[in-house]
Amino acid sequence: SKRPWFCPDLGEAVREACSRPGEDVYVSCGAFAGPPSNGGRGSASEVAGFPGAWADLDVRAPGKKKPGLFADEATARSFLASLPVPPTVVVRTPSGGLHPWWLYAEVLLDVLRGARIAAGWVARIQAEARKIGVWVDSVGDAARVLRIPGIVSPKYGLAASILLADGARIEPARIEAECVRPPAQAAPSAQAVGIPPPSGRGVPEIVEVLRQNDPKFAKTWDQRRPDLPSPSEYDMSIASQLARAGASAGDIVDAVWAWRRTRKHPTDKLDEVHYSGGRTYIQGLVEKAMTMRDEEAAVAEIHATGGNPGDPMGT
Repeated sequence: SKRPWFCPDLGEAVREACSRPGEDVYVSCGAFAGPPSNGGRGSASEVAGFPGAWADLDVRAPGKKKPGLFADEATARSFLASLPVPPTVVVRTPSGGLHPWWLYAEVLLDVLRGARIAAGWVARIQAEARKIGVWVDSVGDAARVLRIPGIVSPKYGLAASILLADGARIEPARIEAECVRPPAQAAPSAQAVGIPPPSGRGVPEIVEVLRQNDPKFAKTWDQRRPDLPSPSEYDMSIASQLARAGASAGDIVDAVWAWRRTRKHPTDKLDEVHYSGGRTYIQGLVEKAMTMRDEEAAVAEIHATGGNPGDPMGT
């Protein structure tokens, strides 16, 4: 069972971790001012400070079936070395992955800024990883927990270990300058690329990557969302989630066609003219999804430059 402990200082945290041999022990990435109110690991709204930023790089290993992982540790380390800001600490997980940390000189108490940096830095890492065909999990949430070194995982029988511990402490502004909007912004706009016809190649690779890594997308693709009562609403949700993930217009077109065929929904609607100028249903769908993505990115930029924080759209 999962049991949280709140430790008011580092010494007590070390004693608690070392007193539980044979148990998986994780540390909260965000700093809490007191015990979480929900009796669990706590929520993002209760985080009082940020000691730095972090990421989770998964590496291929026996038993790991997720696509889009780093081929080996050397590849993951080379990728880390290519980032514009080197990490302060890198933890090697029992499964062979890496947890890099970019630690600040002092805990950042501006929680809104800290949350923006944490999410924006992971978004930058995801964008860079996609260039080499690798998927990096979205772990930039303030209440994230990661493994600590020295604790043996019951599942793997190995301990997390320190790969790097002498990196420089970092000013938040240094990472902040390298953060990006949500990763979908890297994809060109619908107006810039046009909407191509289906390629006939079947399900795009990005669909399987998202199904393995994003529970919400998996439920959508598997048609297990009671909040979406019609195939058209599933079309829109699939298209918008793919757009946010950086999929091309062609990938979105192919994905919607493949989803309708897989679920045995009629596909003739996709080629029907629904809009002015002779635009078809699928063209309008993809344009809307990519426009929504661009609007969200614009809102995120406003927030990152001093606007009021708000909730992203969640179709």
